[in-house]
Amino acid sequence: MSRTWLALLLLLPALGCAAPGVAPRSLDSGRLAADIEWLAASEREGRGLGTDGLAASAQWMADRFAGAGLAPGANDGSFLQSFETVVKIRAAGARLQTGEMVIEAGDSLAPLMISDSGTFEGPVTFVGYGIAAPDQGHDDYADLDVEGRIVLVLEGRPSEGSLGGSQGVPFLRRRSKIVAARSRGAIGVVFVPETEEPVLHAGSHSGDPSVQPAGVFALRIGRPAAERLFRSAGFELEGLGESARLGQHVSEALALELQGEVTIERTRDHVSNVVGVLTGSDPALADEAVVIGAHYDHLGLGGHGSLAPSRRGQVHPGADDNASGSAALLVVARSLARGPAPRRSVVFVAFTAEEIGLLGSAYFVDHRPSGLPAPVAMLNMDMVGKLRNDRIVLFGSESAEEWKPLLADQADALGLVLAYEGHGTGPSDQTSFYLKKVPVLHFFTGAHSAYHTPDDVVADIDVAGLARVSELVTRVARETANGPRMAFRGQPATAHRTPGAGPGYGPDLGTIPAFGGDPVVGVRIAGVRPGSPAERSGLQADDVVVSFAGVSIRDLAEFAALLFAEEAGNQVEIVVQRADERITIRAVLGARR
Repeated sequence: MSRTWLALLLLLPALGCAAPGVAPRSLDSGRLAADIEWLAASEREGRGLGTDGLAASAQWMADRFAGAGLAPGANDGSFLQSFETVVKIRAAGARLQTGEMVIEAGDSLAPLMISDSGTFEGPVTFVGYGIAAPDQGHDDYADLDVEGRIVLVLEGRPSEGSLGGSQGVPFLRRRSKIVAARSRGAIGVVFVPETEEPVLHAGSHSGDPSVQPAGVFALRIGRPAAERLFRSAGFELEGLGESARLGQHVSEALALELQGEVTIERTRDHVSNVVGVLTGSDPALADEAVVIGAHYDHLGLGGHGSLAPSRRGQVHPGADDNASGSAALLVVARSLARGPAPRRSVVFVAFTAEEIGLLGSAYFVDHRPSGLPAPVAMLNMDMVGKLRNDRIVLFGSESAEEWKPLLADQADALGLVLAYEGHGTGPSDQTSFYLKKVPVLHFFTGAHSAYHTPDDVVADIDVAGLARVSELVTRVARETANGPRMAFRGQPATAHRTPGAGPGYGPDLGTIPAFGGDPVVGVRIAGVRPGSPAERSGLQADDVVVSFAGVSIRDLAEFAALLFAEEAGNQVEIVVQRADERITIRAVLGARR
């Protein structure tokens, strides 16, 4: 399950509907356990992107689809729908030099993954916290020209002054500071620890492969090295830092020339969704499909996304996330293929690259293989291996009015407790279908302390519970494939929030960002919330926002930083790329509801 959505799991309702019932019919629990063990074995290398273990898992899933009696669903007559993406990004080195002082990557220097790669040089300016918020009464760039310069920026924000409360939160994040520096012509940003941090403990490591370069060179420097750098220019970092903490304007052009080098390595490779088809028995409905999916990738050796950073290099088995869902997918495929065949077709998809932003499912919905029946509903299984107190969480339960009665009937028969979470833009691959207005359900047995750590192991999987979840999905799939077509009933997507600022802070625009897809410079919009400022301004699905409030943007993090620096009632200029045309739109931001 993608870490992007972890915070949402804490907001789930405590209880849905409950009823006693009978045990599920017999399933091959031994086979289910063996499938999980194979996927989570150390030989699979945590099923990380770019590993032989992930490629082997794709072929293994394909072989089992064939064994279940499914037909190949990819364009080339195979089960593998392949596409190319960045599978690995690594900070391979960094260096700063001024005069005789050389600072190498390691405990004293670390590049950010969003940094440009290459060499640079220029004069240096200290810009305090690097915050440009004149409307809030604080502007570290006031009367300052940093064109072509390298800026030294303190981490954090002032403890005194106008930015001490929630209104200061949008400005303290690195992406906000990078945008402020880049938009003023700076070529490099070096972040300086605010306090006496002895070393960075960073070194070379891997990061989120979907991250795009920020358009400047960006690094972090250790506190001792930073103090030496300031001292070489005749300044004491402690004194400047203390003045900045008190909210004073302390920007200084330093008599320094810095030369630097950053090496960020990006590795591209092919990855594959695994697609199988069970053709419907009713010729009038066979061109419609219920899609049943589960992602089979995980975190590999624990680079990007691991919640156990001190254990990088260890296999993250991903037994629950998501060997459990992948094994359950095979159970459902075998059960439905045994017949009788449903009236509609059923398409089974084992998705890849979910952990770096739902790339596999986004690719599938945007590049559906030719001849494959069109999705009319989607059932997703992600982290379904730890059934506790008979409780299953259902994301997307309000995406069709038929879901809850259907679910309640089947859960009642199986003695399961359901907790409903209405929004379909939940923590996994069903989101890609929901954004295409397809009714969805995501089956989920709950978060746990082993999530995204090496401790997510086979021994902790409740195989009997997983068999019950698989039976529920099988029954729901059969009813959906045989019953009347459901009408999509979308819920307004939750607007962007500023992390740490509280649920009510920040202006409202109402854009819904797209997940996955081909990388773009800017932010691709999947849709706009009905009645929102975005809709009233004329923003549309598939627009790519390239500039906001007069500042060019490169990705969603920068878009969010700029959006939350504004206030409700402000009119902002938004530039979008729409097909081959660049369009300027003006929107009046609303208050968050």
